[in-house]
Amino acid sequence: MIKLRRHTIPFIMVDFIAAMIAWFSFFAYRKVFVEPDKFGYDIPFEANSNLYLGLIAVPFYWVVLYTLSGAYADVWRKSRIKEISKTFSVTVLGVIILFFVLLLDDEVKSYEVYYKTLLTLFLLHFAVTTFGRILMATHIKKLINARKIGFKTIVVGSNTIAFDLVKELQSG
Repeated sequence: MIKLRRHTIPFIMVDFIAAMIAWFSFFAYRKVFVEPDKFGYDIPFEANSNLYLGLIAVPFYWVVLYTLSGAYADVWRKSRIKEISKTFSVTVLGVIILFFVLLLDDEVKSYEVYYKTLLTLFLLHFAVTTFGRILMATHIKKLINARKIGFKTIVVGSNTIAFDLVKELQSG
C-alpha cells in the first residue's frame, strides 16, 4: 500500500506544476513547429479544450506514475544524484506511454517528426521536473543542516568514544 504523508504535498505540487509547464511548452512546440510543417502554413497558438484538459490530466498522470514508482516514499532522505537517475528512468517510461496513448495517431509529414516529438516531450518534461526536484532536495538539505529537520538516532556504546560522538552530533 502506498502511504503519503502531509509533508509530501509540496513535492507532489512541484511535480504537478513542473508537468503543467512541460505540457504547456510541448503543446506550444507542436503548434509552432509540428503543425505548420504538416499543414503548410502557420497555425495560430490558441488555448483550446485540448490544452486545458492536458494541463490537468497529464500532470495528474505524472503524479500517479511518480507515486507508483516510490518517488514520494521518503522525501526527507533525497539524494540529488538518485533523484536525477530515478526521474530519468520514470520519465522515459512515462513519455513512451504518453506518446503511444496521445500522440501516435497524429498525422505527420514523416516518421522523423514522431522521433522529434518524442525527444522534445522527454527533454521538456525531464528538464523541468528535474529542476524542481533538485530545488526541493537542496531546500531539504538546508533544513537538515539548519537542524529544522532531524532524524532519530541511536548511539550504542558506553565509552568515551560514544559520548564524544553524541556531543559532536548535538553541536552540529
